[in-house]
Amino acid sequence: MLWKESLRKHVMHLAAMIGLLGLIGGFVPTIRQNSQGKPFDPTAIAVRNGLMMSAVCLVFVGCA
Repeated sequence: MLWKESLRKHVMHLAAMIGLLGLIGGFVPTIRQNSQGKPFDPTAIAVRNGLMMSAVCLVFVGCA
């Protein structure tokens, strides 16, 4: 029974790491928009969706 508890903890840490990668990856459209020399436009679909993904991943990592 002890190894199952240990495995569960490892899997939860893996899920938290994937959530953290999603949090960072959500900022990619914003960074890409700024690197092209365009002014920041939060109404762009990619930027809006990326920021929403970052927010969801932040909540998940906070709960994990």
